[in-house]
Amino acid sequence: MYKFFNRILLLFLTYNIISLSLILFAPAKINERIWKYTPYSYKEAFNYPLNLRNIPLTNKFNQDLLISFLDQSEGKNYLDIDYWNYKFNILNINQKFSDEIQRSFYKTFLLSKKNENKNVELKNYFLINYLNFEKKYQNKIIQNF
Repeated sequence: MYKFFNRILLLFLTYNIISLSLILFAPAKINERIWKYTPYSYKEAFNYPLNLRNIPLTNKFNQDLLISFLDQSEGKNYLDIDYWNYKFNILNINQKFSDEIQRSFYKTFLLSKKNENKNVELKNYFLINYLNFEKKYQNKIIQNF
């Protein structure tokens, strides 16, 4: 039993060392491919060493890079309101009401029920942009209004 525990611990440490070294020293294009296999959330990608938090969002390539990192960590952050809010804000820059932005808005809206300030802000946004939402999302949001 002791040998088994040591091997598991050694395997776990090796995995973390390899994944951290790839994240810290690999360029963003490689990180984009391996990010979904790491145990880290999207917040780690936006800090050192990639500093994705500081890249300008006026460039479409940068927006796509951030969205790809967010998409790869969706399963890890499914119930994180900050994740959905950040994704919604990035998608909202282009003002294209695609299915993805409507889905992000809906998830943010559902997860913000306990936060009254954020919920009121999202309700106002929905009322202003009501006609831009698809009927499917209009009905879902109104049911939870």
